[in-house]
Order: sequence, then C-alpha cells, then structure tokens
Amino acid sequence: MRCKPRTKEINVDGSRFVAEQAVLAGVRRIVFLSSVKVNGEGGGRPYLSTDEPSPGDAYGYSKLAAEHAIREVCEAGSVEYVIVRPRWCTDLA
Repeated sequence: MRCKPRTKEINVDGSRFVAEQAVLAGVRRIVFLSSVKVNGEGGGRPYLSTDEPSPGDAYGYSKLAAEHAIREVCEAGSVEYVIVRPRWCTDLA
C-alpha cells in the first residue's frame, strides 16, 4: 500500500525534516507521536510493542514510514528516540 503524495509529504518527509533539524540543534531525545493505525485495526486485545506492524490503510502506512525515518535519522545522529502509538487523539475544545 502506498501513501498519497500529500500524506507522505506531511507525515514522512515532514517528520524526517523535523528530526534532522533537531539533530543539528543538538537535541538529546525526540519523542515522536505516531498512531495505533501502524498496528492496523481491530483485534481482541491491546497491542504490544512487540507486535508486528500491519497498517491497514495509507495513513497507517505513512505513520509507519515516518517511524522508520525517525529511527534512521536518530540512530545516524546518536539521538535517543521514543515512538508513541496512541490509540486515539481528539480535540477536546
């Protein structure tokens, strides 16, 4: 499954750019907010960090690709990183 060009530009390329700038600025750790969509949808139990990613749509795929970009940039720049896959985010205002 492929990302739509705009989705890739925002989620993958944008995340990579921010991580690269953080490395250049000397940041010690990056916390990346991904999405549970990386794991797919459904299932009868909570997802574990050891579960194999299985994105079911272009958005989930783009977030997985962004995670790979974050890992690549951070590991090359010796920067710690944390990837969080929240279940649901919404505007409460």
